[in-house]
Formats: sequence, structure tokens, C-alpha cells
Amino acid sequence: MFRVRMLLLVGITSAGCGNLEGNWSGNVDCGDAGAVDMDLDVAKASGGGYRGSGTIVGLVLQGANAGIEIKMDIEKRKASGSQTLDVGADCVLKIEGQNPQKLDCSGFDQLGWDGADEMAAKVENYMGTGYTCDIDLTR
Repeated sequence: MFRVRMLLLVGITSAGCGNLEGNWSGNVDCGDAGAVDMDLDVAKASGGGYRGSGTIVGLVLQGANAGIEIKMDIEKRKASGSQTLDVGADCVLKIEGQNPQKLDCSGFDQLGWDGADEMAAKVENYMGTGYTCDIDLTR
């Protein structure tokens, strides 16, 4: 299970409306275990808040290429400025040559946002591996 602690971000806050929409990209860095790429597309949801759809690529599991697809519901706590974002995530693991498997990523429940173009989180016990990984995304 994922355990997430918000990584505090220091940055310039946005003077605008605090919109999360756009294409975000970056990586998941697990130190000695390596880093993999992550992409996230965020759009406004019809009922308010935001909806994100992303992928983590570059994994090798059980000797095969693998990736994770992530669907997120994202809620801001404030209208604008740096803040913690509330996240509800559903994850699917895809290992080449195998059927997709649902992953429990219910603990991935927060992202830090600088109010502009950076999001980050620290994920403990990434995919049950025991590794602590940093997620860093920019728009």
C-alpha cells in the first residue's frame, strides 16, 4: 500500500485563479532503486474539482516491461496559492504479457502544489517495495 506524506514546496504562488489543468510530467525517484517517468493530464471535472489521467512508465517487473495507469480525482483546499491537494486514486499495473492487475493505491491521497507549475509528494513503501520515492511533476 502506498503511504504518502506531502512534500513541502517552497515557491512562488500563482496570482491567477489557481488552475490545475494541463499536462504534467516528471518522475518517480526511488533513490538507489532508480527513477521512472510519470505523465499526468489534468482537466476540470464536470461536478467540480479536477480529474487526472496518468501513466508511470519504465518499470521492469518479473523480468518484463511494465507500467502503471492512474486515474485521479483531485480537489483543491483553497482557491489559489500553494497548498495540499486531496487525491483519490485508482491504479492498474500492466506487465507485458500478463493481464492488467488493480493496485491498491488508496494511500496515495495527497499532492503538494506550489500554486503554479509544480506538484510533489513523498511516497513511502512504494508499491509494497519498502522504498521511499519522491514524485516531482511540472507543467
